[in-house]
Amino acid sequence: MKDSFFFKNKNIKYTFFSLATLYIYYFFPLVTYGSLLTSVHDGLDSAIPYSHIAGKIILGDFDAINVFLGGEWPWQFLKGVFYPITIIYGIFDAEKSFWITDVLIKTLSFFSFLYFLKKINLNSQKSSNYYLNYLLALFFASTNLSTLMGLGLATVPYLAGLLLKSKKFKFKNYIAIFFIGLNTDLYIHGIYIIPIIGFLFYIFNKEKKINKSNLTNLLLVYLLSLLISNSPMIYSIIFLRPFHSEEIIHSLPSLKDNFFLAFNKLDVPVNAYFYKNYLLILVLIFIYFYSFFKKIKINTYILYFILLQASFTFFLNIAFIDDLRSYSKILTATNFDRFNQFNIFFYLVCLFIILVKTEFKFKKILVFFICISISYNIITPNLRTIVANSFGYYNLDKENKKVIINNYKNLDFFKMFGNIKKFNKSTSANYKTTGSTTSSSFNDFYLFDDYSFIKKIVKSKRVLSIGLDPITPVMSGINIIDGYYYVYPLSYKKRFAKVMSKEFEQFTKKKTSNFYNWGHVLKVQIKDDNKILVNFDEAKNLGASYVIINRLIASKSLSLVCEKCNNNKNLNLYKIN
Repeated sequence: MKDSFFFKNKNIKYTFFSLATLYIYYFFPLVTYGSLLTSVHDGLDSAIPYSHIAGKIILGDFDAINVFLGGEWPWQFLKGVFYPITIIYGIFDAEKSFWITDVLIKTLSFFSFLYFLKKINLNSQKSSNYYLNYLLALFFASTNLSTLMGLGLATVPYLAGLLLKSKKFKFKNYIAIFFIGLNTDLYIHGIYIIPIIGFLFYIFNKEKKINKSNLTNLLLVYLLSLLISNSPMIYSIIFLRPFHSEEIIHSLPSLKDNFFLAFNKLDVPVNAYFYKNYLLILVLIFIYFYSFFKKIKINTYILYFILLQASFTFFLNIAFIDDLRSYSKILTATNFDRFNQFNIFFYLVCLFIILVKTEFKFKKILVFFICISISYNIITPNLRTIVANSFGYYNLDKENKKVIINNYKNLDFFKMFGNIKKFNKSTSANYKTTGSTTSSSFNDFYLFDDYSFIKKIVKSKRVLSIGLDPITPVMSGINIIDGYYYVYPLSYKKRFAKVMSKEFEQFTKKKTSNFYNWGHVLKVQIKDDNKILVNFDEAKNLGASYVIINRLIASKSLSLVCEKCNNNKNLNLYKIN
């Protein structure tokens, strides 16, 4: 068997085992939970519904945008409308489309980084080092959880690899660059990739002969394609302002907090939604100490660049700069410190150089840490949902959850698991839901059957959600007036504020400031069910005819239409009188 072509060909063998390991990310929840799971934050609660509607628009259905924001959200605000990859959402349903693009982009991340490492050509083709190309490419791919943001992050290594070519670009290289730019978000990735390309050219040009005309050609083609694919957003900046964010009031951090924010930018904001990979942090500390101690030239350039971008975060939070941003209005809420999302690429380049170019004596130990970190990246994003669901935590009511949380805080784990078992026996839940804020399956989050039941009642009328994710109804074709938007008209924010103005008086300043000083989420909350202060007349003025609530309430402004819709105790439908 070892004499077969598969085992003799190192490229095929290493590629197969690397991708098989990467795809455990999908198989793990499929086997342990029963379905695929993905991120709730910035995924199921926003980017996926946007892509779902963008897929319809890109195929010509421009009226599809009217499902959002009372029909007052311009289609130019929607990301991905001009991205060729969005066509997938126009062909398949949202779930199939997401998993197709997710697998494709993660796989692309792997081959992109592999291409770059082979172009560095630091004696990595030696049999003793050859596997490192694939191991680090797998590491890079396992950290890429932002597949909903286009090809930007995934393809940075490929673009960097093209720079290392000594010969002029071929036609196929220009096609690849143009396609990448067409599928890259200018604001999230593009504005950072352009200076990164220039920086990489500078440091590697010192090490080997590079065709300088390639840099100019790459940037011109890339920038042109970026401008084409992001032209709707550019148009909206010029013609459709003011945005909701232009009246945001910044609360500047203290000097101590500002230092902490800047220091945090040295970390890697990837893997495991909201879980820190502390093992990786140890590896990063090692990279800094070893690179500076051994005076590894390329590594020191890279690490100084990372330190510079962290300093830039500190600089942005200085009062003088903040005043300038506030004065310009459009820059008030613009986030310019996302450079750290590319840190993992830079750190892995440093690791590669340490392992291959230097005579590092403890290579096996470092490789072991890398393997553990890869496993962590693949398993942990969905682990919390799988574990909590296996114990039935998400089926418990609010009071029972508080008991469980207190048990956890007191480290009384035996009592905690005993209470979970006891509470689950008494629960009347007859449907499956994760309730997770980290990851969920499509069906558990969007509750397609239940919302389709409501859709038959409300038809083309608009709804307001209370105590529920406001974007969820969109996936069943229900028109909404609320939701989660990265940009929308300032006039709409002021009108929506009237719905919640009296209710806000009952909340803490911190909670109300989330709306006035951030405002991306348009969501109605009730402080006291016995004293409902939501202005349903204003909600009606925004176009709402119905309200979907996660519990039963009493209000003169509402008439109950459907209690426990489709037998779901968390879905109750009211009509606004």
